[in-house]
Amino acid sequence: MHRARVLALASAALVFVSSVAHADLASKTPAGTKTARPKPKKKKPKAEDSAAATGDTPATPDPPAPEPPKPADTKTTPVTQAADTKPAEAKPEPNTEADVGWGEKKKRRDDVDDGGRFSVAPLLGYSSTAFGFGIGARAGYTFENKVYLGGTFMFHFGYSYAYGLGLYGGGSVGGASIFYPAVEVGYDFKAGPVTIRPMMGGGPVFSSVSSTTILGKSYGGGTHATGGIYPGVMAAWNIPKSDFFVGGDTRIVIPFEGYGVAWGFYATAGMKF
Repeated sequence: MHRARVLALASAALVFVSSVAHADLASKTPAGTKTARPKPKKKKPKAEDSAAATGDTPATPDPPAPEPPKPADTKTTPVTQAADTKPAEAKPEPNTEADVGWGEKKKRRDDVDDGGRFSVAPLLGYSSTAFGFGIGARAGYTFENKVYLGGTFMFHFGYSYAYGLGLYGGGSVGGASIFYPAVEVGYDFKAGPVTIRPMMGGGPVFSSVSSTTILGKSYGGGTHATGGIYPGVMAAWNIPKSDFFVGGDTRIVIPFEGYGVAWGFYATAGMKF
């Protein structure tokens, strides 16, 4: 009984305190104003969370646009050709004999000149005075500057004689032959397929004299030597597309003593190599 009264008094006291506190709060708040309750702050969902919630892949931001290339400085930058393209190389024309074949060499020699070649040729002809019929040969070299240097050898059968009154009356028969080696210097001129060579030669001139003794009498004989020179001209036709030529030779042989001046004409044919 006593406990029930205590509880009733405590409850009444609590209600009184609560009413007093409520009345005091009402007196401080203006009329018609409602007390605002603080609202809870909403968190903004992150892109990852929303993407995870919806199951979508988050969009990646676009990369920045590349800067346009700067134009080349045409004033200072030279224009170069692409490395993978090579210009067509012009085939050089052969300038030396080592660059061409044998056929081309012969064509050049026929059409242009005969410089830098050897030549050999026989000679066959006749000379005036005591020289008579003769045979011989010539060999030489023509340099690139057209100068010719060579040598020759000629043998002339000369002459023979006979006089007297027969074998028992006395008399004599005999003869002489003439031969000479010589050095020649000339210069080659070209006139189409024809080569013209003015030249000068010179060397010793020999004569071999024979005699017959009749009735115990001997008439001379032996070999005599002197010198001589000869101006001359050689002309030759070069056979096209070959190393052969044919032509002629004329010269005036001037011995220093003996048989007098002799004028000779000779045919010739030979080859160049």
